[in-house]
Amino acid sequence: LASGAQATLTITATVRPTGVYANTASITGNQTDPNTANNTSTATPLVAPVAEDDLVAGLPTNTAATLDPLANDSDPDGNLDATTVVFTSADATDGGKTLAVPGEGIWEIDPATGIVTFTPETGFTADPTPVSYTVADNDGNVSNAATITLAFTLPPVAVDDTSTGNAIGATVVVDVMGNDTVGDLPLDPASVRLIDANGVAVSMLVVDGTGIWSVDPLTGTISFTPEAGFTADPAPVSYTVADTQGNVSNLASVTVLYTAAPSIAVVKSAVVGGAGAVGDVITYTFDVTNTGDVPLTNVTVVDELPGLSAIAPAGVASLAPGASAAFSASYVVTQADVDAGGVTNLATATGDDPAGVPVSAQSAAGTDAAGAPVPPGAQTPGTPTVVTLAQDPSIAVVKTITAGASYAAVGDVISYEITLANDGNVTVYTPVLGDPQATSLTFVGGDAGTIGVLD
Repeated sequence: LASGAQATLTITATVRPTGVYANTASITGNQTDPNTANNTSTATPLVAPVAEDDLVAGLPTNTAATLDPLANDSDPDGNLDATTVVFTSADATDGGKTLAVPGEGIWEIDPATGIVTFTPETGFTADPTPVSYTVADNDGNVSNAATITLAFTLPPVAVDDTSTGNAIGATVVVDVMGNDTVGDLPLDPASVRLIDANGVAVSMLVVDGTGIWSVDPLTGTISFTPEAGFTADPAPVSYTVADTQGNVSNLASVTVLYTAAPSIAVVKSAVVGGAGAVGDVITYTFDVTNTGDVPLTNVTVVDELPGLSAIAPAGVASLAPGASAAFSASYVVTQADVDAGGVTNLATATGDDPAGVPVSAQSAAGTDAAGAPVPPGAQTPGTPTVVTLAQDPSIAVVKTITAGASYAAVGDVISYEITLANDGNVTVYTPVLGDPQATSLTFVGGDAGTIGVLD
């Protein structure tokens, strides 16, 4: 090599995964160099940091997720600089420290620690779109782009519930989890909560003038107990349910519908004044009961028995469920009733339900044919009330001589008067009078109102 000349030697080296990256070159010659200090030279290549992809799974939904992306990154020849972590997306702001993803949430990098936080938007429960980042080391070398992937646990999906056909006044229990959809984890019955008007999750909800909603902590069922006298359908309420990790579902509604069962009953009883003879008075009482679960209005009693007095009172304005009202009327026994052996008839009670639809029932007998009370368990609607009237049929004959009591010879005529009398309490029909000695019978007088009838 001539004096003052230069020569260049190019060396290609492969970087090892680990170890020292400094490389030293030296030069020697056939002559002795009085200055050997410049016979060697060392060069150290700068190696960029290595960023590794990050995956965090099993995250609870509706909750911000935080991770340290540098925890698995490395720098072979230096130190990572946490302040240099930035998102690679062109949509990143704040010097690459913030990335807003519409419809999903916001990614943020702590400028001092490099910690990454994802805050989901309200209602977003899916996995967000993965993002990429880079980091530099203390020499300013920038890493490759690595991906951050977050996997949230799929939350349960609550489905609206409706319970129908419930009897008014009854406590209704709704299995709200029965139609809910399980997410990635099982449902937790103890997590069911009612949501009050302020959006607060509660286990009991008292609605003034309506009733009480409550959650069973063991089964997760929701119950509604109406206040006394409340007969309408309560306003629906909302609830949520969570899985065993605490991931909360969407809001779902609980609707309870009642079905009115209006009904009425009437028991007709009879008391006979006297022996039950013609002219005696039978007093009827009509005990009307609201046997349904809704109030009845315009309650009346009708009895088609001819000759019955007006029923009093004429009507009752309102009758609450389980309440009763008493009506009465009187009847005068006729000869026809005695002839028939009694009086038999039915009454009908009617009232209007809250919708104005009439509800009716025929009477049950409160007394038997002998006048004894019929036990409540044996009172059957549609059974006539029978009053038995005692019958005592009887006739009498009186025969007297009216002429010829003293006769002198054969052929003299003797006249008789024969009186036939009904001395019983029933009408006698087609009486027959006979006398083997009489040559003829002639009707003289008496009860001639109806031929063949002896009153």
